[in-house]
Amino acid sequence: MSTTLIAVFVSMAVISTVLSWTSAALIPTEITLFLWAVAAFAAVPALQINVVTFGKAAPNLVSTLNIGAFNVGNALGAWVGGSVIAHGLGLTSVPLAAAVL
Repeated sequence: MSTTLIAVFVSMAVISTVLSWTSAALIPTEITLFLWAVAAFAAVPALQINVVTFGKAAPNLVSTLNIGAFNVGNALGAWVGGSVIAHGLGLTSVPLAAAVL
């Protein structure tokens, strides 16, 4: 895994943790969410380059699998977030669960 991807994933985990503390106030929450969005969108091209580099023999196939993995990640994140809320851990625990995930 490239150092760029490691930095992006660590940034997303740290920012998700910070969100659990800033979510009580509007402006800090907006700033935190903006930073999280920047990190999240930075992951997409880095991951795409990574899979195409390793899957040179079938770049279309690995690109498709990469996007499929994003969809699985969306479903898993929604399920984990919903489980955190359903188990009574509160809304501020959802970003902490995201950081762990």
